[in-house]
Amino acid sequence: MDPPYVLRQVTAADLDALMAIGHAAIRPHVEALEGTWDAPRHVAAFRRAFDPPNTRAVQVGGRDVGYLHVVEHPGHVQIEGVYLDAAHRGRGIGARLVREVVARAHAAGKPVRLRVLPTNPARRLYTRLGFSEYERTPTRILMTTRPVGASTLRRSDQSADSPCTTR
Repeated sequence: MDPPYVLRQVTAADLDALMAIGHAAIRPHVEALEGTWDAPRHVAAFRRAFDPPNTRAVQVGGRDVGYLHVVEHPGHVQIEGVYLDAAHRGRGIGARLVREVVARAHAAGKPVRLRVLPTNPARRLYTRLGFSEYERTPTRILMTTRPVGASTLRRSDQSADSPCTTR
């Protein structure tokens, strides 16, 4: 059975702990893609992108084990990140978090978008959850899932408000 979790609003005080979780989760995939881990660059990028109002800590047993960063835009919902510590990956938590975001967005008639590194096996999870690729760059796969009955993604839907980041 999947462990129960609680989402908690993060604050500025959570920055270092969540950065450690996120970097531990993504580092192997960045190294596989880029051949190295540039810690100062990734620390600076995380600090720039840290967005407490749109980020929730994932707690299991009263302990922070990950975070979910989701931004609502007028025409879509962007999953900026779903990161879990190693002990909680592969246990269904990430899938449940993404399903919940998708269900809320689709109920509002909005598509959901995300970016994933080509080296990150999470892209298989996103495909299983109904996401499809709509663009590929050398460093990112951009994916979306649309509400039932919505048209396919148009090139004009790929707005500048969803930049690729180093996280």
